[in-house]
Amino acid sequence: MADRIADIVSEAQLRESYRKHATLAQLNRMWQYQERPESGLDNLLDMMAPDVIVRSPHLDVQGHDAMRAALAKIPMNWKAAHVLKSWKIAVDDGRTELRAKLDYLTSGAMASKAQASYFASFGATDTLLPRLARIDVEQGEGQPGATFVDMFAEHRILSTVHYFLALVENPAREAEPFFELLGEEFRLDYTFDPIATPNAFREWVAGPLSSVIASEHDIHSVACRDGGDGTYTAEVAMKSQAMFPDKSGAISRNTQSWTLTDAIGERFPRITEILIDRDSVVRFDTEGLQTG
Repeated sequence: MADRIADIVSEAQLRESYRKHATLAQLNRMWQYQERPESGLDNLLDMMAPDVIVRSPHLDVQGHDAMRAALAKIPMNWKAAHVLKSWKIAVDDGRTELRAKLDYLTSGAMASKAQASYFASFGATDTLLPRLARIDVEQGEGQPGATFVDMFAEHRILSTVHYFLALVENPAREAEPFFELLGEEFRLDYTFDPIATPNAFREWVAGPLSSVIASEHDIHSVACRDGGDGTYTAEVAMKSQAMFPDKSGAISRNTQSWTLTDAIGERFPRITEILIDRDSVVRFDTEGLQTG
């Protein structure tokens, strides 16, 4: 008798996953300006709705112009970092809500660690990426003497990782949006013959990728490294589940090694290589019974 697979997630969860990744891509973009102002205020405002509302201990503004004016008055003579501790995303038809808890770190003369809570609402746009409509931030009193950890590279990396996975999972499979995330030269280990040209990538999207009607890539851990020369690397461990047109599916566990290059001012770092170490792949039928 075939074994029943224990950790299959529901079809509804599969079909919501791409919107969660898109929201997390935007969340990781939100912190970059405060952590590294040279990353550009335009990159921050790009992930916010024109009439965005921001309520925090340091800001109480509505709209892009008010945001620009308020940020211009905040001194940037210390380093800041945002360490995400937990998050929960709820997806509705035209809106996504996020609750998150994080540690807010500062360095220099104002070195401290404070716990913060976010409640954020993102609205749908004509692209895959939602825009921040409102965020309310509650922050506790800073505790001095905390060890500072620079999170900028990790947030740059994760913005690309989550956006790429959102595009992979998006049921409206289009190749062109991916090219914002790919370097001039790239190698992706998604097939027996690595994908290394734009035409090969388009064929992969139109063929194998489009044979999956819903999927989820559940990231278990990410280890990021800043190469210091405009390059990043990341080890991304995940469990992936795919659903096929007949409602059968597959679960795989793998670790992906990503290499990226960054040009400050672009919305996202670009992928030059993804290598995949596949731990296991299990196929199952419409009843959740293992078939191979």
